[in-house]
Amino acid sequence: GGTPGAAPVPGLSDAPPAPAEAPPARPDEGGEGDAPPDPGFDDAPPEGVRIGRLPTVEDIAPQEPGDGEDAGSGPQEGTAPTPAPEESEDMPAVMRHAAAFEPSGARPRFAILLVDDGLAPQERVDLAQLAFPVTFVVDPAHPDAAGAATTYRAAGREVAILATQIPPGASPADLEVTFESHFGAVPEAVAVVEPLTGGFQADRLLAQQVVTILTGDGHGLVTHDAGLNAAAQAARSAGIANGEVYRVLDEDGENAQTIRRYLDRAAFRAAQQGEVIVMGRARPETLAGIRLWRREGRADTVALAPLSAVIAQP
Repeated sequence: GGTPGAAPVPGLSDAPPAPAEAPPARPDEGGEGDAPPDPGFDDAPPEGVRIGRLPTVEDIAPQEPGDGEDAGSGPQEGTAPTPAPEESEDMPAVMRHAAAFEPSGARPRFAILLVDDGLAPQERVDLAQLAFPVTFVVDPAHPDAAGAATTYRAAGREVAILATQIPPGASPADLEVTFESHFGAVPEAVAVVEPLTGGFQADRLLAQQVVTILTGDGHGLVTHDAGLNAAAQAARSAGIANGEVYRVLDEDGENAQTIRRYLDRAAFRAAQQGEVIVMGRARPETLAGIRLWRREGRADTVALAPLSAVIAQP
């Protein structure tokens, strides 16, 4: 697994990166080769950037160098999220609690999930002001899960539930109690997300029971594109909103350059399939990688979107 709390890469200021002699190599559909490091990312951190903390609003500014005449043609960003449509209790939770999203042309939709498994309150306030759509995945087992969800929802962000605390072989009654607690901690979640370990997606009986619970209020289900995925099959059969995480960005503590390459590959997958979901931890290195990708990668080929726009909206 990754190492939460890793230091952000140097170069996280808003100054334009030094020009390279040649454009960074873009990965092809099968290429796993490393792109050369970009200038300015191996030096000492710029003045004002502290090590070992999440980027603030100033670090991830709405208007970035290079936007210029192309501003507005890239992923949706630069403005605060607009209010979602008026909620109706008749709507499924995945739509009732969805963040507003307006499709931008024919570009494929690209959802970024950021896992909050216990951040400081001010870090959450800063993250909620990111200049592009993200969906925050909250661990309901954390003592301040409700506070985290409230912070993100107040800023117009979507939240999802990390499906922790599900023991192997749990009975239907056990699951009902677990999810009642989860929904109580994160009451405005659009979906439930399979954790990286200790999940249920490969257990057909358990997966079917989880899907039955989610059908009750219309929550979506997000699993991982790996191995046997009985949960995704059950979700499709039940007709609930569902999707699979194509790539976990930082499962092995990847650095910003590697995360940027992962995101480029995910953008290529989105072009093939029309949509894609990636997931990472809300840690400095992961956010630095996303920022690097938005500035130098293929971010302008996709429409960054909240999770609901990928799994539930037409």
